[in-house]
Amino acid sequence: MIQNGNLSAGSYLTAVRIDWVGDVNGIIILLPLVLILRAGETGKTSEIRSQIGLIALQTAALGSVFLITFRNAWGISDPANQSPFYWLFLPIIWIALRWGAGATAVALAALQIGIVAVVAKHNTPESFLAIQVFMIVLAGTGWFLGISASENARINVLMHSKDDELSGLKARMSRIGADFRNRSRAQ
Repeated sequence: MIQNGNLSAGSYLTAVRIDWVGDVNGIIILLPLVLILRAGETGKTSEIRSQIGLIALQTAALGSVFLITFRNAWGISDPANQSPFYWLFLPIIWIALRWGAGATAVALAALQIGIVAVVAKHNTPESFLAIQVFMIVLAGTGWFLGISASENARINVLMHSKDDELSGLKARMSRIGADFRNRSRAQ
C-alpha cells in the first residue's frame, strides 16, 4: 500500500496499530467461537447442566476480576494508575482447564465484548491498544489451555472405549482358547 501511494510511510505504523491489532483480536476471539458453537463439543451439554453452580462461580469470578481490573471505567480512581491485567489470566485458565475450548471461547468473547462496550470509551487510544494486545496474549493462553484440555478429554474417552473393546476381545480369546483345549483333550 505504501508502494502504490495509498498509504504514506508515516501513517503505516498508525494504521497497523489501529487496524491490524483490532482485526487480529477480533479474528482470534470470534472465529474459534463461531467454529466451536457450530460444531459443538460432544458430551458437554449434560455436564454443563449438572455443574451450573460451578459455572455461576466461574462467571462471578470472571466478572469480579473484570470489575477490579477496569475499575477506572466505573469511576474508581487508582492512585498508581495501574490496572492488574494479569488477574484476568486466573479465571480464563480456570475455565479453560475445567471446561475446554468451548467455554473458553464464550468466556473470551464475553470479556472482549465487556472491554469494547465498557472500557474503550474511558481510555485513550494508546491505553486501549495495550488492552487489545493484552487480549491477544490472554486469548492465546486461553486457547492453548482450552484446546489442550478438550483434546485430553477426547483422548481419554477414546482410550476408555478402546479399553472396553480390548476387554471384550480378551474374554472372547479366553473362550476360544478354552474351546480349543477342550477339543484337544477330547481327541
